[in-house]
Amino acid sequence: MHRRGNPEGSYQRDGPAVRPRFLIAKGGITSSDVGVKALHVKRATVIGHLQPGGPVWYTGPESKFPGFVYVIFSSNAEKDDTLKKAVEQLLNPAKACWAKQSGGWDA
Repeated sequence: MHRRGNPEGSYQRDGPAVRPRFLIAKGGITSSDVGVKALHVKRATVIGHLQPGGPVWYTGPESKFPGFVYVIFSSNAEKDDTLKKAVEQLLNPAKACWAKQSGGWDA
């Protein structure tokens, strides 16, 4: 599979643009830059937490990927398995407490 960046910033295979299922960012400045500069988020709905210090956002309609799941971890979320557990929950949202409260998402 050949991937290349396109002017819109999403990845492309040899066909249509690829929309990721979710994105996790860690660190205050990094998370801000990813959200504002890369994802073009101006509004988001916080629907809960995956792990302590890891809020789950649905991005607004103006963003690069409207209704996209974006998780932000503070730079002090340093347990060895915190990010691993977050990815596992995102891959199986039916087991995540925030998904049960919000009704999950269409992945």
